[in-house]
Amino acid sequence: MGRDSLQDVRIAIQGVGAVGARLAALLVDAGSEVMVADVDESRCNKLAERIGASVIPVADCLSVDADVISPCALGGILKHDAVDAMQARVVCGAANNQLLTEDVTVLLQAKEIFYVPDFVANAGGVIGGLQIDCNYTAAESNARVQGIYDKVLKVAELANSRNCTTDQAAHQLARAFIGEQE
Repeated sequence: MGRDSLQDVRIAIQGVGAVGARLAALLVDAGSEVMVADVDESRCNKLAERIGASVIPVADCLSVDADVISPCALGGILKHDAVDAMQARVVCGAANNQLLTEDVTVLLQAKEIFYVPDFVANAGGVIGGLQIDCNYTAAESNARVQGIYDKVLKVAELANSRNCTTDQAAHQLARAFIGEQE
């Protein structure tokens, strides 16, 4: 979006369980305008009241007027009709397997919607989980999490240079990384 700040960025979060709720609170603290949606209306309303977010219907979450859509609940929600209705410029969320089919990334690209693949967006959770197993200090873990931003930029650069989708670029980078580790 051409900026490093989340101040005044409109973000719609679909699913406010443990991950989505924490994300919503962090985004409000960063100055974002946060909209939340969840099938559990009570949980959604309580969170919104507690952090100062607004509540939107789950059915509207992917088509709402927002800068960023953050799927943090169900997989397979990014499908042709959902992308057609999207107004957002970015899709970045913690839900696994967000794409109903791989060709949806082509539609996102055609609409100039930047898609951060779920396994890239979720890397921080993996790093946090590995902190204990790999004996990372908190500072080392935080540095690795901060490095995800640079990885997303690499994904964007590769997608642009190879004229491919961000999903394809992220998979290429992941395969190259795994090859280096073997």
